[in-house]
Amino acid sequence: QGVVILDGDKIRERYFRGDMLFDVLSSIPFELLALTFFEGSSFRTAFMLLRFTHLLRLIRLPAYVKQIDLYLNMFRVRVASSTTLVVRMLCAYVLMNHWYACIWMIIHRYAERTTEVTWATRDGIATWNPERGQHDICSVDIDHCYIRAFYFVITTISTIGYGDIYPATNLETCWEICVVISGACIFAGLIGAFGAFFQRMEISGHAAFKAKLTTLVSYMKYRNFPEKLQKDIVLHHRRLFQRSHCLDEKAVMQDLPTPLRMELAFTVYQDILTNVPILSEKSALTRKRIAINLNTQICSQLTVIYEAGDIGWDIYFIGTGLVDVTIPSDLRILDAAGRAGIKAARRKQAALGTVYRPGNHFGETCITSMSGVRQERADAHTLVELFLLAKDDVLEICSSMPQAEKEKLFEDLLCRNGNTWHAFGDDPGSDDSDQDSLDDLEPAVDAEHMAEALRALNSNNNLRGSSRGHGLDLGGGRRRSRRRSSESSADGEPGEGEPDSGGVARLRSFSAQAVEQSLARYEADRMKRLGISVGLGDH
Repeated sequence: QGVVILDGDKIRERYFRGDMLFDVLSSIPFELLALTFFEGSSFRTAFMLLRFTHLLRLIRLPAYVKQIDLYLNMFRVRVASSTTLVVRMLCAYVLMNHWYACIWMIIHRYAERTTEVTWATRDGIATWNPERGQHDICSVDIDHCYIRAFYFVITTISTIGYGDIYPATNLETCWEICVVISGACIFAGLIGAFGAFFQRMEISGHAAFKAKLTTLVSYMKYRNFPEKLQKDIVLHHRRLFQRSHCLDEKAVMQDLPTPLRMELAFTVYQDILTNVPILSEKSALTRKRIAINLNTQICSQLTVIYEAGDIGWDIYFIGTGLVDVTIPSDLRILDAAGRAGIKAARRKQAALGTVYRPGNHFGETCITSMSGVRQERADAHTLVELFLLAKDDVLEICSSMPQAEKEKLFEDLLCRNGNTWHAFGDDPGSDDSDQDSLDDLEPAVDAEHMAEALRALNSNNNLRGSSRGHGLDLGGGRRRSRRRSSESSADGEPGEGEPDSGGVARLRSFSAQAVEQSLARYEADRMKRLGISVGLGDH
C-alpha cells in the first residue's frame, strides 16, 4: 500500500503466510537422493531431474517484476509504464526461447536417444552410431548444440522457417505445434508492447511535440503569418517543452483535486516565487494560490511584448532575461487614467530605469484600470521567460485574504518593484493637481480636438445641431478653459477654439474622465434619437 514496513515481526508473519513454502522446497537438495536410490546411467538422469525443484523460486518472479516500478520510484527513477512493459515482454520472450530450446534438447537426448533420425541428427550436431543403436547426443561442442536449438525456436516463433532445421518425428512435430501456438501469443504480446511504447511517444513524447509543431507551422504558413511572429511562436513552444517535457501542464493537473494542484503548481513555479521579492515574502498559502494561476510566456530578443495603448489584463513577472519598459512620447494613445497618472509613471521610471531584470514586474496598472489600456511599452531586450498573472485571478486571490494582507499585496504590486520603492503613501498621480498638469503636456487631448471629432460625427449622420440642449460638456484642461473663458468675457466673443452657444458642445472645465463619460452619454442619446436597436453582432 505504499508504506515501508520496518517491523520485524510483521515482516516475518507476512513471509510465513506467503513465500516461505516455495523457498523451503527450492532450498532442499533433493538431488542428493539420487546417491541412495539410483546407480549407473540412471543416476545422472535422476540427479538432473531432481535439480528442477530449485526452479520453484521462479513462482515468485512475476510478483517481483510487478514491483520493479515501485522500487524504481523509491529511488526517484521514473520509467514509463510502456517502457517497463517492453522490458518485461523482451525478458519473457528470451526466457521462453531458452526454455523451448532446452526442451528440444531434452526430447533429442532422453525421448529419442535410440531414434536414428531426429532434428539434431539432420542438422548435423549429433551422429548416429549403428553399432550401439543410439546417437551420441552432441558430436560437437555443447554450446554449439544449444545455439542451434535456440536458433530452431527463434525461426519457428518468428514464422521465418528457413528450412535448414525442422522436426523429423511425430513427437517433434507435436512439440513444434506447441511452440508455434504459444510463440505466436508471446510474439503478439511483444509487438503490442512495442506498439504501446511508440503510441506513448506519439502522444506525450518528442514525436508528439514535433507533430504538434508541424501542424502549427503549416497553419501559420497557410495564414501567411509574418516570419518574425512564426519564429516567436515556435520558440515559445520549444522552450515550454524543454522546461516541462509535457505538451500541456494544465491538462496534467486538471484531474487532480485543488489542494494537489496547488502543491504541484507551487513546486513547478518554485523558482519564480522565490526570485520575485514581493512574492517570496507572502505566506505559503498565498504563494500556492498565485502559483496555480500563473501562465508562462517566452519572448525572443527584440520582441514587442505589448505597446502602449494595447488592451491587457495581465501582470508580468520576469523569470529570466531583460525587458525594456518605456513611457510613450505621444500620450494621446493612453486613456484618461494613464494621462492623469503620467507623473507617477515618470517617477517610477526615474526610480527603476527602463531596463527590468529578473525579479521585477510590469503591467501592474491593469489592477486599477477600468479600460485595460496599457500605460507603457514593453520590449524583450534579450530572450525572456515571463510569468503572467491575470487581474481577475489577483482579485480572486485577494478575496480570501485578510484585509491587512490584501492591502499589503496591492501596495507591493503598485508601489514597489523588486526591492525598490517608487511611490510612497497616496499616489499623487491620481489627485487634482495632476489633472491640472495635463495642460502642460503637448500631446494632451484639448477641447478643439474633441469638438472637431464630434462635429465630424454629427456631419456624417446628418444630425448637425441636434445635440443642442443635451448638455454635452468637453474639457481639455482647467486652466486653459478658464483662460479662454476670461478672454471671451473681456472681448464679448467666444474664445479661440470654443464653439458658440449654438455649437455642438459647450466647453467646460471637466477632467479627462468626464470627457469619456460625456462621450458615452452623447452616443447613447444619438442612437436613441435615431431609433437604432443594438443587438448581437452590432457595434
